Amino acid sequence: MNDVRKIGIFAGSFDPIHRGHIACARQAMNAFGLDRVLFVVEPRPRHKQGVKAFEHRSAMVQRAIADIAGFQHILIDDPYCTTTETLPMLRERFHGSELYVLMGDDVAEHIAKWPQVTELLSSVQLAIILRKFKRNEMEQRLQKLATITGHKPRVHIIDAIGAPISSSKIRLQLKREGTSDMVQPVVLDYIRTQNLYGSSGLAS
Repeated sequence: MNDVRKIGIFAGSFDPIHRGHIACARQAMNAFGLDRVLFVVEPRPRHKQGVKAFEHRSAMVQRAIADIAGFQHILIDDPYCTTTETLPMLRERFHGSELYVLMGDDVAEHIAKWPQVTELLSSVQLAIILRKFKRNEMEQRLQKLATITGHKPRVHIIDAIGAPISSSKIRLQLKREGTSDMVQPVVLDYIRTQNLYGSSGLAS
C-alpha cells in the first residue's frame, strides 16, 4: 500500500545540478510537508539548446541527491517526454497522493505555452520559487494564465533562500577556472572526470 501523501515533482535540464536546486527542493519539502521530491531530468528541454547529454545530466543528479533523505531520481525513457506527459505515469505510480510541481519563476513565466497546460493545472498544485520576479509580478502573470486557460491554478509561491544561482554562470566558471563552489564535490568530480564544460585539467 502506498502511504506517501505529498509528492514534489522537480523537472529541469539540470545542466548542471547545483546547490540552488537542492536548496529549493529542501525549502519546498519543508514548506509543504512533502514526503518525497522526485527529480525529473528533461531529456530534451524546451527553449534550451546545446545542453549536455541526458546521461551526463542524470548521472550528476543521481550523485547530488544520493544521500539526501526523501529525494529520488526518476528516469524517463522517452527523449521527447514533457512534464505534462509524465504526469499520468506519476499519478498511477503514486495513486492517491497530492502532486506538487516545483519550478522557478523563470519557468513559470512560460507555462502558458506548455502543451496540455489545462490538464496540468487541473491535476496538480504548483509550487513556484521566486528568483526573478517580485510576488505581485508573479501573481499578475498567474492571473493572465488563468484567463488564457480558463482554469485557476492552485499555486503556492515561496521566496528563494539565498542569492540566485545560475547554471549558465556555473558553466562559465567551470570553463574558466575548472571549479565552482556552487556545485557539490561529488558533482564537480564527475564533471572533471567526464571533461564537461571544459573543466578537465584545470584547478584541482
